Amino acid sequence: MRIAMVVLCSLCLFAACQPAGNEEQKPLVTTTVKNIERVLMHEPGEYTFFYTNPQDPKELLSFRVESIRKLKIFQDVSSEEKSWLTIVSRGGCEYSCYGVESLEIHLHFAEEINGAGWNHGKFGRGQTTVIE
Repeated sequence: MRIAMVVLCSLCLFAACQPAGNEEQKPLVTTTVKNIERVLMHEPGEYTFFYTNPQDPKELLSFRVESIRKLKIFQDVSSEEKSWLTIVSRGGCEYSCYGVESLEIHLHFAEEINGAGWNHGKFGRGQTTVIE
């Protein structure tokens, strides 16, 4: 009985210590968010975007992107169009996306990026300020 209990506990411990899943094995998914109205940079690699709801043009929705491996910002949007972004991540993104492989932000001008607050808990908090 004692041996069976030791074996059972060992199996449970072994199973609990296994990694949940390898992120590198998940397929790459490309997500495009259109009609960007506002871009907030909390700190490098951490952004919040506000975009117009496709079902209700009066409503703004937010989308947060964190931990970006590769960031590209383009000033290639004409004055008649709205800004947009493309995210490549492992797994899908709905309202937020963490661990992003690449983020491309397409703006009219770089000045559209606004500073935003950040909070590192007991290590401090503050506000990112845009330097012109």
